Formats: sequence, structure tokens, C-alpha cells
Amino acid sequence: MSYPSCSSNQPVTVLLTGSVWQNYPLLDKTGIQNPVERLKDYLCAIPYWLSLSEVDHVVYCDASGFKIPEEIFDSPKFESLAFDLKEACLEKGKSYAEMVSLECAMQHSRFLTRNFF
Repeated sequence: MSYPSCSSNQPVTVLLTGSVWQNYPLLDKTGIQNPVERLKDYLCAIPYWLSLSEVDHVVYCDASGFKIPEEIFDSPKFESLAFDLKEACLEKGKSYAEMVSLECAMQHSRFLTRNFF
């Protein structure tokens, strides 16, 4: 599978978002609730993206405040960010918290530029 670059001069960066802790009591329970299983999913997905030669950087941003140690993947292409957005989620919902997660990642990542996937 081939992924297009944003431009010939810019690196291809993939932003992955997640939330290891998904136990906000006021929200509908959908998907995987067990934080260990959620973490396993992320730990399996990240190496896949890191293995793609077309991808220059992979940024994982966790909205529950759980920081995956960057060292476990032993890759200079990987960056891990974590923000506790539980209050934003409880106040305005999951979609709002996802937007705030993207904003936080764009403000704090060393890899994210104007263009990313």
C-alpha cells in the first residue's frame, strides 16, 4: 500500500489518537472498555505505522493522560503525547474531547506540521 506525501518537501506524519482509560461514567459504553485491552490495541497499531517506509513520523496522543513510553518502540520516528481530557469529555462529549486532543497534539508535538494524516 502506498500513501501520498503532503508535498515532496514535507515529511509524512501520521497522528494516532486514543484513550487508554475510557471509563467516563456519564458516557455511553461503546467499544472496548478494558484499559489493558485498549492499550494492547494501541501497542499493536503503532509498530505497524512505524514500519511503513512512506511514513516519516508517528505521533500517538492519548486523551486519558496515559503516556506510552517512547523508548519501548526504539524508533526516532515515534512521539508519545498525553493529555488528561476527562473534564472536557464530561462537559461537552467525546467529539469535543477529540477536537481538543488534536489541538493539544498540534501545539505540543515536535513532528506535526500543517499537514498530517
